[in-house]
Amino acid sequence: MNIRAQKLIGLPVKTKSSIALGKVYDFDVDVENGMIEKYHVSDSLLVKNLLHKELIIDKSQVIEITETAMIVEDTVQKLKSSEFAQA
Repeated sequence: MNIRAQKLIGLPVKTKSSIALGKVYDFDVDVENGMIEKYHVSDSLLVKNLLHKELIIDKSQVIEITETAMIVEDTVQKLKSSEFAQA
């Protein structure tokens, strides 16, 4: 299945056990192979850089992407950007 970037941005993200994590607001593409490597998720698309939590999800943590949601492993946790950089 293919999904356009236009539909990927804003896609709700939840864990396998249905915990809502936010929405996709950006993604990183490996220019050598054209594959998405990481997804950037925020609990607020409007002010994603002001005191809101950001999550960077590696493609290996993604279980499924449909037209209505991205499902990720239960081990994905919400962290502030600065906390993620230290992990």
